[in-house]
Amino acid sequence: MNGTSFGCAREIRISKRAILGRSSVMDTDFHSVQADRHDPTTPVCPCFAVILEDNVWVAAQAGILPGTRIRANSVVGFGAVCADVFPHNLVLVKNPAKVRQEIDGVSVMSQGVLSRSSKPDAGVT
Repeated sequence: MNGTSFGCAREIRISKRAILGRSSVMDTDFHSVQADRHDPTTPVCPCFAVILEDNVWVAAQAGILPGTRIRANSVVGFGAVCADVFPHNLVLVKNPAKVRQEIDGVSVMSQGVLSRSSKPDAGVT
């Protein structure tokens, strides 16, 4: 972690080997979106768990919002804002986050070591 800010009212799970840049991760907005938001009896937005799976990399200035789940080996690019469930092995960019590309040819071994696949087109010679 490198200057990551967390806003957690219920649950944020960060799995092994995750890399978190100077980003924001929150499981609630901590305020109401109703017009009477200054009234102390107004309910706060609900909480939804945030889950960052194994080997996820979140770059600087990214926002990980309530209910987000980013599956293993994915990368969240600089400034991306995530508010969804994303599959494994993706590079996510923009606001709202969109898939830029799939990460091809990388697998996580049981020993926790990254290795290139043996596919001839993996770009390793």
